[in-house]
Amino acid sequence: MQSKGWSRYEHFVDQEKPLLGALPANFFNYRYRREFTVSSTYHVLINEDKHYYSVPYQYFGKKITVVYDCSMVEILFMCFLIFGVDSNLYFLQG
Repeated sequence: MQSKGWSRYEHFVDQEKPLLGALPANFFNYRYRREFTVSSTYHVLINEDKHYYSVPYQYFGKKITVVYDCSMVEILFMCFLIFGVDSNLYFLQG
C-alpha cells in the first residue's frame, strides 16, 4: 500500500479493467518484405516456399518489392501493386 490508501492492483481493477476489450479472434501474421530485380524469365523466387511468381514483362530489369505472409503474396513496383495472390505458404504457418 502506498500513502494514497490504495494499491496499484485495486486501481487497476476499479479504473482500468472495465475499459479493456476482448483479445482479437485471429492471430497476427508477420509480413515479410524483400526486394528483387526482375530477371529475364520475368519471375521472382521466394526461397521460403520455393515458388516462382511471374511478373509482367514491362518490369524486366526493374527493382520490385515482394511483401508476403502465410496467406498472400503482393508484388509492388514503386509502391503500386502490380500483382497479388492469395496462397497457402505453409512454411510460415505456425
